[in-house]
Amino acid sequence: MVEALYEVPLLAHVTMEPQNYTAHVQTSRCDLWGSTQVPDDTQEFAAVLTGIPKCMIKVHLNRSGGGFGRRLNADYAADAVLISKQLGVPVQVVWTREDDLRHDFFRPAGMYRIKGTLDADGKLTAWHMKASTTSRYAFRKANRAPHITEVFPDELPAGFVPNFRLEYQNPASAIPVGAWRAPGHNATAFVIQSMLDELAHAADKDPLTFRLELIGERSVMKYRDHGGDYDAQQLKVVIQLAADKANWGKPLPNGHFHGLAAHVTFGVPVAEVAEVSIGTSGNVVVHKVTAAVDCGQIINRNGAEQQVSGAILDGLNSALYGQITVSNGAVQQSNFHQYRMLRIQEAPTVDVHFIESGRAPKGLGEMGLPPVAPAVCNAIFAATGKRIRRLPILAALKPR
Repeated sequence: MVEALYEVPLLAHVTMEPQNYTAHVQTSRCDLWGSTQVPDDTQEFAAVLTGIPKCMIKVHLNRSGGGFGRRLNADYAADAVLISKQLGVPVQVVWTREDDLRHDFFRPAGMYRIKGTLDADGKLTAWHMKASTTSRYAFRKANRAPHITEVFPDELPAGFVPNFRLEYQNPASAIPVGAWRAPGHNATAFVIQSMLDELAHAADKDPLTFRLELIGERSVMKYRDHGGDYDAQQLKVVIQLAADKANWGKPLPNGHFHGLAAHVTFGVPVAEVAEVSIGTSGNVVVHKVTAAVDCGQIINRNGAEQQVSGAILDGLNSALYGQITVSNGAVQQSNFHQYRMLRIQEAPTVDVHFIESGRAPKGLGEMGLPPVAPAVCNAIFAATGKRIRRLPILAALKPR
């Protein structure tokens, strides 16, 4: 049996545009200007605060300088509405970066304990995962059950292993949490794909071979969350394509190592291979990420490539550096000197490949993010023999 405990931290959104809103509350009407992912909720929120009927509240939508789930909450709009109501004049409220970073609805932190067993042939026979993480809907109205917001009962390896058990605890939290790019999947992909690599190592099998054998000849897999059922063979194809394009198993430059991960996010299978080296000071250098994606018919190839590339860089940033810490009820980070971001010179080459098909097109804004953290962590293991079981990576590499 292989057993491991994985941890993920709170993450901030740090959108390029800090939260801001403009409101003009009058006696019988209200006008709002700003960027939001939920204009209907913002309108309803303003109606509650002002007592003005929703039909007399107009939300003027502006382009957003980044959302990633942060603008699903309208707390920053409330500031402008309440002040305008009190003063009777138009008011624009712009949060400082310090306000924005300390008063976020953070990606939930979580702990995941997994046990897996293998038979004499190195095949996965049982998987038992216990997850503890606060639902992202704890601070926002929703009719979704918590157990399908942060973990997903039909997520791989469910359906691929004869004995599967998932247990979930939704602990109460005083820290506001919310959706963060590829919600739920941004954590579970790291956990599951890292554990699969551990099992492949225990089985003395190549990580690529282990995954392909696990999928086997299965086809349509039941999936009760966003994206619906998916074809396991599509997942198998993108895994093989990413490996082929990255020259998996072939000689790499001296000191370079590969790591592989694949995940289905909202019905779109994505596989990624990270090429990594460890610098003389112990720093992690990610040289290249090769991605293979099956999102159905491509409408705008440049746009599609940019979505995947951007998601990979976003995921790499959070995997290496992202972490919000809280002490005595207060967030400790206030700006970029404490919440490190990926520098342009650290950005790897990103090589994106799409499966050409006539299937209906699907979204791409989030799907490239989940596999990158486990791909990099698996490459670090190949390079050093050290497993990364908690994020961010640079913190995990330091002794506690």
